[in-house]
Amino acid sequence: MLSYEDIQAFLFAEARAQAEKRWADWLDFYAEDVRFHMPSWDDDDTLTTDPTKEVSLMFYRDRSGLED
Repeated sequence: MLSYEDIQAFLFAEARAQAEKRWADWLDFYAEDVRFHMPSWDDDDTLTTDPTKEVSLMFYRDRSGLED
C-alpha cells in the first residue's frame, strides 16, 4: 500500500514537471492507455460529456496522440 508521503511526492513531482513544461516527463506519470478529455461548454452552459459526439477542447483516446 502507498503511504500518504508516497502519494504526495508523486503528485508534487507530476505538478512540477507540468509547471516546468517538461512534457515528456509529465506524460511518464500516466499509463499508456490513459484517456485525456477536456470538455467544452455547450450552448446550454453545460459541460460536454461525450468527446466522440460533441466538441471538446482536447481529447486523446490514449497517450499515443500526445507523444512528441
